[in-house]
Amino acid sequence: MERIIDRRPKLRSNHKELIFKCLGEFMTLQAAADKVKEVFGIEITEQAVDHYKKKYPEKVTAAREEYGRDLLRFPIANKVWRLEKLQKIFNEATDYKTILKALAQARIEIGEDVEKLSEAIRNSGGRTFNFDLGKLPEGDRENIRDQFGAFFAGETESSGRIDLSRMP
Repeated sequence: MERIIDRRPKLRSNHKELIFKCLGEFMTLQAAADKVKEVFGIEITEQAVDHYKKKYPEKVTAAREEYGRDLLRFPIANKVWRLEKLQKIFNEATDYKTILKALAQARIEIGEDVEKLSEAIRNSGGRTFNFDLGKLPEGDRENIRDQFGAFFAGETESSGRIDLSRMP
């Protein structure tokens, strides 16, 4: 009778901890396997990583909680901090491109909850600006109209009134 030899490497606790850390950082199974190879020089499969993920879900959960706590050390990872900085840019902006860029980024940050952004704009004093869009190249004017058309009230070929309280 022929004996089957298991050629898979035996993972030590430090190898497994790296797998849990990678999974805690929401890496893919393959990315976690690649990281183990990079750090320890040991090749493992996605299936092996998945095995440890399923066998020790509490360790993966703990690693994710730790990762979440670590993120708080970086202000840029905090949505509220990013929105506060965008609000400051918006309030201090003197040109329409900066204002529109700040609004566009705020919409991205808030995601699907555009109503919150609309309310925030209304509560910021309902700023209204007039710009001479006629001086812009036609491509730029079309881009602004496409991206921020709901802000424009009574736009003519030479100018546009941007009413920031009219959020779509």
